[in-house]
Order: sequence, then C-alpha cells, then structure tokens
Amino acid sequence: MNSRVTQIIPAVLALAVIGFRYYSQWCITASLTCYGAWEHWIYLGVTSPTFFFSVYFAPIALLLIFIPKAIFKSWLKFAAWALPLAFLDIASTPVYGAMQGFGMMPSGPGRDDAARSDGQLFLIISLIIIVFGFIRARLEASGKRTEREIKSILKESWVVVTAIAGFAFAAFLLYPPFVRTISASITDFAGAVSLSLVTLGYGGYVAYRKNRAHEPLGWRLPLAFSLAGVTIVLLVAYFMLA
Repeated sequence: MNSRVTQIIPAVLALAVIGFRYYSQWCITASLTCYGAWEHWIYLGVTSPTFFFSVYFAPIALLLIFIPKAIFKSWLKFAAWALPLAFLDIASTPVYGAMQGFGMMPSGPGRDDAARSDGQLFLIISLIIIVFGFIRARLEASGKRTEREIKSILKESWVVVTAIAGFAFAAFLLYPPFVRTISASITDFAGAVSLSLVTLGYGGYVAYRKNRAHEPLGWRLPLAFSLAGVTIVLLVAYFMLA
C-alpha cells in the first residue's frame, strides 16, 4: 500500500468516529429514528468515549498525513501498543464512574473521563515523538554531528522535556484559581513528583555516562535538574504549609 495512503487512514478513522457521534446524537434526539436501536444502545458505552478520545487523536491524525515516512513509522511503533492499552483502560472503566451513596450517584471518573485523559496523554506523547523525529532528522541532515552526538542531544532533550512537564504540572496544580475551584488529589501531586524523579533519575544516568566519557555537561542537564528541584521544593512547601 502507498505510504501516503497509509498515513491518511488514521485521519479518516478519527473523522469517521467524530462524524458518527454527531449522527447518532441527531438520530436519537432529533429524528428519534435511532431511539431504542443499536445506535442508541452503544451511545454511552462506546460512541461517546471513542468520540472524546478521537477529539484529541484527530489533530495528530491530520498531522501524520504530512510528516516524513520515517517519523510516521516511529510513531506507528508507539501507537501499536499505546492504542490497545488506552482502549483497554477506557473499556475497563465504568460508564458512569463509581456509584456511591443512597442515591447511587457517580462519585468517580467515568468512561468519558478516562477517554479524555487517555486521549490527552496520547496526544502529548505523539507530539513529542514527532517533534523529536524532526529534530533528529535535522541534526542528521546537517552532517555536522556524529550519531553518538545526536543520541546524546536527544537523551538530554528528553530529560529537559520531563523537567518542564513536571514543573508545568505542579504550577498548574498550585495555581490559586485551580486550588480554589478544584481540589487536586494526592494522585495529581504524585504525578508531578514522579515526572521530577524521572528527570533526576534518568538525567543523573545521562550525566554519569557523559562524565565517564569525559564529555562536557552542557546546559540542558543543569537546567533540567534545576527545574526538577524547584518543582519538588514547591510541592513539599505546599504540603508543609497546607
């Protein structure tokens, strides 16, 4: 199959899912033709969550049409295991979330919430893979760096990305309007701390390898360590003062 046609398939699937959701909504509520039919029965459990996931998947799917074949193959290797895991997580989540109380009201995230979360995570990781693919291609095309130097730059860039993500996540959690309106759970804070620990752990490993190879530390790793340290200090200070 032509590679360009293959790269169009994800966009066609994403747009088809989004279009089917709007069709089902119209058919059930406006025309009543599908009321009680199979479109109605699968709406909450299948159509709605796949729609919310596709909303985040669609921008990536459209971007895939125009990227080079090599970068598309790298993304495809990630999608081959990430998409089944995401759909398994969505399918294993109750449609209405955990039910609690005498009125049996939803007290936890439902299937739509899981679809949104998985879609957001898939979008972020896909963007990182595509951006790093372009960076690698640009470095290789310049011909001024060896394969070892390119790998070193990409590893350091990954460390910086995790540090920025952890700092941004912590800043969002501690942002006063967010704190006043939505009470963040311990899991949210654990996610920000985990990103910072990944930064320190993997960054420390990269720094150790550079030291053994007698290579200069550069500016990326110190920047990442500083951001990770500030993130952890902010979170610890918040819990101590709360």
